[in-house]
Amino acid sequence: MPTIQLTTQDFKTKVFNYETEKDWKYTGLPAIIDFYADWCASCKEMEKFTFSDPKVQAKFSGMILLQADVTANTQEDKALLKRFRLFGPPGIIFFDRGGREIEGLRKELDEMHAALAAERVAAERADREAKGAAGRVAQLRSASGDVRQARHRIEQIGRASCRERV
Repeated sequence: MPTIQLTTQDFKTKVFNYETEKDWKYTGLPAIIDFYADWCASCKEMEKFTFSDPKVQAKFSGMILLQADVTANTQEDKALLKRFRLFGPPGIIFFDRGGREIEGLRKELDEMHAALAAERVAAERADREAKGAAGRVAQLRSASGDVRQARHRIEQIGRASCRERV
């Protein structure tokens, strides 16, 4: 899915001037507007894992991702968030070509994001468990080697002790 990164000023001039409530300017593909900030951990997670996932890409293939950067948290950024009834990032809103919000897709993306997060957590847990099991196997092999060495040493002492008696 193509992504266009926008400052708040770019958003006003290229997509929608929310201060004057004039016409929607962006007339390309239907849009996903991602209100993003560099300091927002959830935003980074959405960008890294959700928007890049092939299932999400396929589901929203006919749309463009417009990323409104509100990192600076200026008064202008706050006004943009307020206009879309958002308290802060992350915020995802879907619009058709005419600038009308498409209801229901936000919930669908949230569900896909949650499912992807659950898959990642399960995979990480399985990986940790596999590494832990491998570590335990290595410890058992080491201990088993220690037991063999101890048995060998006992046998040597036993033999030496028998020779001394003779």
